[in-house]
Amino acid sequence: VIMSEENVVVELYEPSAGIISPAELAQCTAAKAYLHISGIDFITREARNAESMSVSGQFPLLRTDTCPLEGFPDLIKYVSAKGKSPSSTLDEREKAKLDAYVALVQETMITAETYLAWKQKDNAAISKQRYGADYCPPLNYLLPWLKERAVKHGLKANGWLAKTTTEVKLYFALNSGIVSLLGSR
Repeated sequence: VIMSEENVVVELYEPSAGIISPAELAQCTAAKAYLHISGIDFITREARNAESMSVSGQFPLLRTDTCPLEGFPDLIKYVSAKGKSPSSTLDEREKAKLDAYVALVQETMITAETYLAWKQKDNAAISKQRYGADYCPPLNYLLPWLKERAVKHGLKANGWLAKTTTEVKLYFALNSGIVSLLGSR
């Protein structure tokens, strides 16, 4: 389906392909799927400075007809306010369970992906290189260092910095079990 830009009221901004992290890619992909399932037309725009455009640094970053949105919870509220929520047919108990599962999976999976991308030695070197790829010296060295520092600060605040890779991979296994359980219902 080809959409003309005049009819689109939602724009999804994501980092350029070379610098997007797995966690950011997951957030943007989830937003695209949610908007598609909800029947809301949107257009995706790549922006080198997408992370800087977001005040909170959260993805997905959307511009709507009324205001900018940052993060998946804001997207869910926006879609609900439009009356197009895919969970509108669920009763209150089922909605509460769905919200709990989504929050659990999203919070642990995004944090675990961030840990593996920036804390695990092999992946951290690749993440730094990708993050700085679109910038010229000295920004291509400085910005990845600042990003790594910010990520490690966030992981420390969440209690994830001291975890081992084995512990983080266990979170993936647990969340995969939850996703399988949800898929069977």
